[in-house]
Amino acid sequence: KCVGCHLCANVCPVQCISKGDIEFKKGCKEEAVAL
Repeated sequence: KCVGCHLCANVCPVQCISKGDIEFKKGCKEEAVAL
């Protein structure tokens, strides 16, 4: 599922992952939220 984080221009898109790994974009250190 695609994952995004809040507090980064509302929601910043992050790599869509099918595994269990979650990657944050630079500047996104908040909890990831499944979109």
